[in-house]
Amino acid sequence: MKRLAPTLLFIVFFFVSDGRAEPLSLIAMEYPPYSFQENGKPKGIWVDIALEAFTRMDQPVTIKTYPWARVIHMMKKGTADGVIGAYKTPEREQFMDYTQHPNTHGILSLFVRKDASITFNGDLKALSDYRFCVVRGFSYGKTFDDAVKNGTIVYIREAPTMEENIKAFLALGLKSILVAEKYACSHLLSRMDKVNAVRELPVKLDKIPIYIAFSKKRNRLALVKKLDRVLSRMHADGTITAMIRRHTKE
Repeated sequence: MKRLAPTLLFIVFFFVSDGRAEPLSLIAMEYPPYSFQENGKPKGIWVDIALEAFTRMDQPVTIKTYPWARVIHMMKKGTADGVIGAYKTPEREQFMDYTQHPNTHGILSLFVRKDASITFNGDLKALSDYRFCVVRGFSYGKTFDDAVKNGTIVYIREAPTMEENIKAFLALGLKSILVAEKYACSHLLSRMDKVNAVRELPVKLDKIPIYIAFSKKRNRLALVKKLDRVLSRMHADGTITAMIRRHTKE
């Protein structure tokens, strides 16, 4: 995969120098409405949650964006402290320490061309003849990932980014299915002016918790425990719900 230059994401969040901890290096992928930049200004649900949580902890942070494959590579190597939005998988738990409390939940959906006759009743076996368009390196939850591993889903078309994935899906025609997180896909379709070309199938594929996680090579377990307590309070006091609603309008 071609190496892409990192994009400084929105904010370098510093406190007045008073002997507090050095800034944590946090990373994310460009994934609106969860993490993205607009006119050089900070946007995104995960960014808002992370900044609020670490402000409550008096912990300075920096946040940068990279392609998802690079994010995973950096977590494995320990070249960044943590990622502010990641699904939990057994493979990733080998090199990342996750919070117990998720920051959000991803709703995994299937999208088809508006004029396609494809339906979905929750059984992926019925769709085994179709080509599924996915982003390279993504997990789409246990239901879909297992269907790929056990051969239920045979035809896979991978793309390096979500935007390239949508373009490939539209080019492949009526026999293709786009696998994507509901809000991220809707946001990108709107930005690409393709909302009217696509429809979301009504039966959802999965609902998956999304976490803040830290590279095991950085040994941040004490920080993870403290962050968990803060995230729990943010869920309880309605802060996270308000942030999600502000970005999704729901």
